[in-house]
Amino acid sequence: MLLGLARRCSIVSLSLGLLSSLYAEEIKPSPGLPEPLTLDAALSLADSMHPSLESARAELDLAHARLEKSTADDDVRIQLDLRTRIIDPVPSAPDHSNQDHSATLWLEKRLYDFGAQDAADQAAEFDLKGQEQRLISATQQHRIEIVKRFYEAVLADLQFYRYNEEMSVVYIALDRLRIRRDLKQVSDLDVLEADTAYQKIRHLRYKSLNDQRQTRARLADALNTPETLPATLVPPTLGLHKAIIPEYEELLKVAFDKNPALLAARAQVQAAEARVEAARHKFGPVLKADADVNAYTRPIGSRENWGIGLKLEVPLYVGRRSDAETAQSLADLHKLQAQARNTENMLREAVLERWLELDGLQSKRKQMESIRDYRELYLDRSRAMYEMEFKADLGDAMTRVSEAAHDMMQTDYQITLAWAELDALLGRKPLVQLPPMNEKSK
Repeated sequence: MLLGLARRCSIVSLSLGLLSSLYAEEIKPSPGLPEPLTLDAALSLADSMHPSLESARAELDLAHARLEKSTADDDVRIQLDLRTRIIDPVPSAPDHSNQDHSATLWLEKRLYDFGAQDAADQAAEFDLKGQEQRLISATQQHRIEIVKRFYEAVLADLQFYRYNEEMSVVYIALDRLRIRRDLKQVSDLDVLEADTAYQKIRHLRYKSLNDQRQTRARLADALNTPETLPATLVPPTLGLHKAIIPEYEELLKVAFDKNPALLAARAQVQAAEARVEAARHKFGPVLKADADVNAYTRPIGSRENWGIGLKLEVPLYVGRRSDAETAQSLADLHKLQAQARNTENMLREAVLERWLELDGLQSKRKQMESIRDYRELYLDRSRAMYEMEFKADLGDAMTRVSEAAHDMMQTDYQITLAWAELDALLGRKPLVQLPPMNEKSK
């Protein structure tokens, strides 16, 4: 009886193995990705030209352009004026020719505007610093996205293996009931009940097969290789469940000094403060220097060949434009100051959440280890009893081991993601530098 059961188990496993190989053949190794693909290799592609980063890079380019434009407003202005005229000179004119052409080369330089230009330049510089921090933040979030998609694909593989084994076990039980029904030992109702259980697991197995494809497609999108899916993934073994978690106050201090979102918000506030100063002096006096060199076809005594001078422009009345622009700039400043304070509050909460989450996940990891060890020992006992023909729950024990492996990997995924998000909050590239490990951790 046991020999027949083992033979049927081998046939079912072979059939399911063939289905799995069909999936493996469908997903060809990508020429642009390492095979097999590790998490480190996937993260090495995080800084590539992904669409999620192109927008942040474009905003950074715009900030560079705005700074150049602002500083260019203070450059020397050089201009050549060419004028051609036909005139009818008065009888008393010393030169009665009717050709009156001229050429003037002149330059102008703003010398002092009481701080308006300096404030505008500072605003553009702070805007640039803010965009640089936003690009850093976008890169960090993209790395986290790759971590998520990589682990989701690995978990989909483990889920498929789990349902693959469970389907084999349930099919064997169904096959045995069919044989017993033919021997009049069980009823059709018992067979239908077992078949219902089999169809449920069969559906979950095929759904998990589709999940493998879908999670790989999402990973390929995150890696910017949407047309080529990664075939084989190496489950990460970072060991972050043993990492030493620093004190919350220490983490918060680093976050307030290095977090890119907060640094970007502070840069926005500084830019707004500079724009307020620029608005206050926009319609103020301006001191300029100018020079010109002239050439004429009709030299006249009152015309100069060259000239150098200073010019002070003093607006006498600009209406309410100055007050209106200053008020608008102040309103923008107050808005950005509130947003910066809100960013600080959100950062404080996020660091605390990750800190508490990591503490809880380390405890959960120990629970998962205990469950895994128990199920592995139970599997060993089931193998021994199977060989002694006492009981035949070997297949179920194997399924439980696969389930424990999935739950363990899911916990590792949660721990890794929490560390990656904490790295981003602290202004570090996620998972570039792993935290120190506690070797005594069990």
